[in-house]
Amino acid sequence: MNAGRLNNFLKYLIYGSLALAAGITLFCGYLFYMKGNEYFDLQLDIKDKQNQKEYLEAIDKVYSEDSKSESKILEALPTSKAVSDFLINISSYAISVNATIENIEFPENAKKTDKITNFQTKLKINAAEVDPIIKVLGMLEYNRRIVDIMDINIAYDTTQKTTPYSANITLKAYYKSETTNETKK
Repeated sequence: MNAGRLNNFLKYLIYGSLALAAGITLFCGYLFYMKGNEYFDLQLDIKDKQNQKEYLEAIDKVYSEDSKSESKILEALPTSKAVSDFLINISSYAISVNATIENIEFPENAKKTDKITNFQTKLKINAAEVDPIIKVLGMLEYNRRIVDIMDINIAYDTTQKTTPYSANITLKAYYKSETTNETKK
């Protein structure tokens, strides 16, 4: 009987070992499956973060190029004194091409940001012919200042003998905002 018991013992030992090996294999498979999913999720997260980083780097590059462009524009903008000098220059030029500025309307308020101020002004130019008015418009178009011509209205008035042509011009001028210690704080 001893041999039968030993045989049963070995049989149970083998079955037990196989069951233990199967249990360990299933447990390891379960861990691998769970941790494997986490691993793949981490891989996807890493790839997503790398894509986000590349996107942010591209945005940063565009932003730095935009800020360089902005600084170039700000360098080109005149000061408020230069804008008033510019309007005086328009008047001088108009006189030199045989036109007169009858009226310049200045606005009561201007649109202001932290860096740029703009205002609309209206000019009324009179001339004996259309050509001087066109020359003044050409001077506005080709000058170095940033000026938008918003509206032009050219009229011919038969009752005016010396200067029958007139032009009402609405333009928007831009200049650097004045920075004081109060605005910097």
